[in-house]
Amino acid sequence: MKYLALYFSAPTMSWGTSSKFDTKSTDEYPSKSAIIGMICTALGKSGEQIEFLKLLNEEINFNVYCFSDIHYMTDFQTIGCGYDSNTYWERQMIPHRMNNGSSPQLVNKEYLVGQKYGIIISSENEDLINEIGNGFKHPIWPIFFGRKCNIPDSRIFKGYYSSENDALNIFKEKYNLEPKFLITEQTINNANYFYKNDVPVQFGKNKIYKRRLIYKKYF
Repeated sequence: MKYLALYFSAPTMSWGTSSKFDTKSTDEYPSKSAIIGMICTALGKSGEQIEFLKLLNEEINFNVYCFSDIHYMTDFQTIGCGYDSNTYWERQMIPHRMNNGSSPQLVNKEYLVGQKYGIIISSENEDLINEIGNGFKHPIWPIFFGRKCNIPDSRIFKGYYSSENDALNIFKEKYNLEPKFLITEQTINNANYFYKNDVPVQFGKNKIYKRRLIYKKYF
């Protein structure tokens, strides 16, 4: 088994899995679809990626450690302004209302502020772990934490390790961080558990997700 440590730190982040219409909310931790999406970004993989997603879902374990208290911020953005209604493609971007009128629309966007996470990825497929790690060391495309305004403030790749404790210790020793809670798919007794629809089966234009059982352990 080989372990890869990733460090997610930024002034703001957004991990939305249930956003609808004019409210763009965020979860309090990076979703599995977000982490896998960043892996694809780092490796330069675009399109549906059905086979690669199947490989990741079958052979990779993801543990997410949160090192900070949860703080939220809500931003307001107006969409639908400045488009030319006489141009077909721009006209598609103008919000339309039920009474056939149109006007700019206010969108509420929620962010996490000042969060820090340790992502520990493990697998017996060491070649796959090495490929993912090298992708984060030398990403093909820029990596953002949810949206393009969520820019990392620290190097993401934090090395390979032979155990999860060794990987976790790098955050304790180098950054003096202690975990607040853990998000994992591994069974934990006396822990909170719930289902989340954040397992990507197909990316691209027609995205497909399935559910997974998640355990949340507080420290």
